[in-house]
Amino acid sequence: MEKADYCIVEKNEMEKFIENCMLAVNCKASHAKLLASCLIAADYRGHFSHGLNRLGILITNIINYN
Repeated sequence: MEKADYCIVEKNEMEKFIENCMLAVNCKASHAKLLASCLIAADYRGHFSHGLNRLGILITNIINYN
């Protein structure tokens, strides 16, 4: 069996991952939930430049700000 180059992750699992990442850098739970919703919506709409790939940038900015 060949190894796949990608993995499909369920939407609710991805939302929880994003929320947990943001909570780990001390964001409010309500903000973390809203951000997760926005990033996933951007990816679903095909605007990948404003979706999940922004998560690392946002986390780095928060860490550097604090």
